[in-house]
Amino acid sequence: MVVIKNLKYSFDLKGFEGALLPETGKVPWGLGEGVYLHKNRDIVKLSELELPVGVYAIYFDNVKCPFCRIFDAVWESLLRDEDLKGIKFVTVVCTYFHKKCSDETAKQMYMRFKVTRSPTVILYDNREGERVVELLPSRYKYDYMLIKNELQKFLAQAGR
Repeated sequence: MVVIKNLKYSFDLKGFEGALLPETGKVPWGLGEGVYLHKNRDIVKLSELELPVGVYAIYFDNVKCPFCRIFDAVWESLLRDEDLKGIKFVTVVCTYFHKKCSDETAKQMYMRFKVTRSPTVILYDNREGERVVELLPSRYKYDYMLIKNELQKFLAQAGR
């Protein structure tokens, strides 16, 4: 496990106008391929497929995905939201799904949750058995409040 300390969360969508998509190939927070647990302002790279017991929002990010770059700003806001403190946030980064991924843990995460579209957020509760819900940000028009509401519903169903 590697800890990347005190990274500043920032992503600038300045200049984004409708069909103009942000540059691909750059993932915010300077993350390479891998599985990362966000802990406050720190990011911990995980080397094991099994997540500790808890309630998770897992963002599957492809380096070459322009819509992931749009969703990054929403994800960053969710990471900071005090109302979502009961959720552990994980980012899984590959270049192109499990098909082009040099990090074995990230590749296995894509396959485990059968992620074939990006961006995808998997809501996952492994406290008593497993409960998995797929959330596609595009279905919510990348709207922060709509996505936050879905996370809050999942958390409430988990019984906090």
